[in-house]
Amino acid sequence: IKINGNPIPGGGFVTSFTDITEQKVIEQALRNSESRIRLYTDNLPLMLCYIGRDEKVHFSNKAYNQFIGKSRTEIQNVSVRSLFDHIQFEDREGHIQFALEGNLTEFNCSRKNDRGQKTFYQVNYIPQFTGKGQVDGFFAIYQNITQSVEASELLRKTNEQLEDRVAERTQD
Repeated sequence: IKINGNPIPGGGFVTSFTDITEQKVIEQALRNSESRIRLYTDNLPLMLCYIGRDEKVHFSNKAYNQFIGKSRTEIQNVSVRSLFDHIQFEDREGHIQFALEGNLTEFNCSRKNDRGQKTFYQVNYIPQFTGKGQVDGFFAIYQNITQSVEASELLRKTNEQLEDRVAERTQD
């Protein structure tokens, strides 16, 4: 029950009582729903965030926070521009604009860690539309493809070596 008290001009006081049980039940259901969504998204094997039309982060999962190196609260409602250095943002800016125009976009990028090791990512920007067909923002999904890139490079080198050996043998 919510109790409101208001003074009456000229003296006196009016007190009103409002049953807010339904409101509290709805608020708890929303908290439970968000908790379940966080549980699901924090356990995905990829990095996920939602960037609004304002180009600010409105949602991020645990893996994305670790990727950025900041907590969820540190990046909530922060411009995506401020999360990357100038060069990294320039690499993404065209893709961001493309997604905000309503287009699905996919690209690859890489990032070096503190030890100089390079990690490769496949990035998908998936626009979200309002009921009126306007772009409300987009989901950014980063998937680590380092093993695939390294395997492709190893295969390429192996093929080159094989071609060199075949060329050597056919010359003799």
